[in-house]
Amino acid sequence: MVPNGVFIRTKNIKGKQYAYLVENTWKNGRSRQRVVSYLGRVLAPPPAPAPKIRSDEKDILSSLIEQELIHVEEEYVFDKDNTSFSFKNRPVVFEINGGFLCAYTLQQIMEAKKVRDEDRPGTALAHAFAHAGLRIPKDAFITYYTQP
Repeated sequence: MVPNGVFIRTKNIKGKQYAYLVENTWKNGRSRQRVVSYLGRVLAPPPAPAPKIRSDEKDILSSLIEQELIHVEEEYVFDKDNTSFSFKNRPVVFEINGGFLCAYTLQQIMEAKKVRDEDRPGTALAHAFAHAGLRIPKDAFITYYTQP
């Protein structure tokens, strides 16, 4: 899960946006931000129509990503094994639907799927999807959550 105080921050450098995973730390009684890792260049594709995912699809996550990125003009590569995106052999982050879709947020989805909170089932997974900017239909979410 996302550790407290860790979030994605973007920076504009020479007219291009780049994403970093940062954490808040305290130094001399003041809050400072420390870069934990570089996530990649940010690409913001035009909005895609709401995804139509069948709840019986074998790979709901891959289908969802494919539909959300349907209007991306750049030639990106999605490595399903490493759950990472690249553009010209460099990591890339997609800013979609108010979230950031990248290797880090996909890893958060995978980890959140393992969390079984009896008081609030699926909450961690729903938050992970939202942080990644992925809109998932309710029936597909339930199927994805209950799949082993």
